[in-house]
Parts: sequence; structure tokens; C-alpha cells
Amino acid sequence: MAEILKNPVPEIYGRFKNKLVSSNVITDKRISFGNSDVGATLPWVAFKPMTNYSYIQCLDLANNEGATLVNIQIECYATKESGAMELEDECKQAMFEMGFYSSGFNQRFKNNKVHRYISRYAMLYTGELPDLS
Repeated sequence: MAEILKNPVPEIYGRFKNKLVSSNVITDKRISFGNSDVGATLPWVAFKPMTNYSYIQCLDLANNEGATLVNIQIECYATKESGAMELEDECKQAMFEMGFYSSGFNQRFKNNKVHRYISRYAMLYTGELPDLS
């Protein structure tokens, strides 16, 4: 009998946050999870899971769950465009190191005070995340 896959999002978020904090990219108090509000102090990173794991599954011929599709949206906020781009690059590197690929959705918004970059990442999760190296 196939093993039921656990929800990988808490581990992905933990690795993502640790990578950014250990690289001195951003402090842990400036990274939010889910749909929580963006902090008043910039720069800020919002980590948003976009998948309902109960319904999106990859099944084998015996109808056993063998993998699940994981989609994450990362939003980077900064006061300068260059700061937002650097933050986005670091986030992208952290996601790629965990086996994610860019889903092709990238948007940039700016006004006089805030620059926001939105990127979406996807991966086929089969029970283990690759090591961050």
C-alpha cells in the first residue's frame, strides 16, 4: 500500500525562511505566511501557498497517491525597485534549490512608494524535498 503524502508546505516555508534569514537577505520578522497583511516596514516577503492538497493529486494505476502538485506565490515588497529585484532574485534562488520551477507568472507593480514583485513557483512533490545546497 502506498504511503499517504504529508502536506509539504510547512517544511517548504521553513526552508525558504531559513535560507533568506541565514543569507542576511531579510529578517525573520519581515516574512509572512499565507494571506496575512504585509508589514508596515519594508522590505517584506509574503509566502502564499496556492494549492488545495486534498483535491490536486497524481495517482498511479492502482489509484494510490504518488505525488502532489505544489504551487507557491512569493510577493516581494520594497521601497526601491532595485531592492525589490534583489529580494526577488534571492527568493527565486531559494525556491529553485528546493526543486521548484517558475510557473511563468511574474508581475511587477510600482507606485511612488512601494515596488511589488509577484512570482509563482510549482513542483511535483513525491514525499521528500531535495537538500538545500
